[in-house]
Amino acid sequence: MLIASLAFAWMNFSVKSIGHIPIFEVILFRAGITLIISYAILKKKKVYPWGTHHKFLFARGLFGAGGLICYFYTLQHMQLANAIVIHYLSPICTTLIAMVFLGERVRYIQWIAFAISFSGVVMVKGFANVDTFDFLMGVAGAVFTGLAYNAIRNMKDKEDADVIVFYHPLISLPIVIGYLMIFPRSEERRVGKE
Repeated sequence: MLIASLAFAWMNFSVKSIGHIPIFEVILFRAGITLIISYAILKKKKVYPWGTHHKFLFARGLFGAGGLICYFYTLQHMQLANAIVIHYLSPICTTLIAMVFLGERVRYIQWIAFAISFSGVVMVKGFANVDTFDFLMGVAGAVFTGLAYNAIRNMKDKEDADVIVFYHPLISLPIVIGYLMIFPRSEERRVGKE
């Protein structure tokens, strides 16, 4: 968990530090490398890469892509701490979605923790001079991430973990390539204005 936290912190810093590179180009590069590595791992383990629970695998990839796009957007458009605080709404979103669709129960102490967390996000919006669109992108990213986590939860003990990882770049890559083909100059213009 510590290694994962450090790696995630380094990723946040890296995305922030390359703010001059358009978001979709960053995601294209990330998804391409992740796709190659995750596929190589599946081949080495001799695991069938396409899985069996296609609906949830596709949902995991689609919502994961949405969450990643929104989160990288906020990392490049907001102060790093604010973007991270807003993104940490995702556990609340994950839990609420699990309550509605999976019938999971939430303990009283969890509601208290959620209230404290949510108040921190409200303070960021109220006191940090965060643009409303940027804030909404952050919240959308948290919701997409919550949906992706619930898709993963539905595949617990049913799919190989590496197959679940593989589907994130597998779905993200065509979305990003499609965007760059339809709007090839939009990201460049945005970066030029900033």
